[in-house]
Amino acid sequence: MSLEHSPARQGGPKPAAYTVTEFCIAHRLSRSKLYQLWAAGIGPRWMYVGTKRLISHEAAADWRREREAAAVAEAAKAARVPAIAASSSQPVLMGGDHGPISAPEHKERGTEHKNEVEPVAS
Repeated sequence: MSLEHSPARQGGPKPAAYTVTEFCIAHRLSRSKLYQLWAAGIGPRWMYVGTKRLISHEAAADWRREREAAAVAEAAKAARVPAIAASSSQPVLMGGDHGPISAPEHKERGTEHKNEVEPVAS
């Protein structure tokens, strides 16, 4: 069947699942990011239909809810860290999932590196 006569082109029912490409477009992700999420165990559920990997709309909605809940939990965790940092005398940097990381005092800008190139004798 040509695309011209495809039921999808004629305003037929909405597809029940996304292809990987459709999911990435709908969620503004790159394919590589989606595969990274799957490798990390936090990507959406998927299924094979023949050789095609599909993501149901229900799985996509569940994934979005899980990511939103994780973002809220991370924000709550980050809100608690500054209170801990305020009691410390050293500056504190956030270290992703690893919590606060103490940072030593930094030297003044430009004094820590010399980018001068020594002339080569010819």
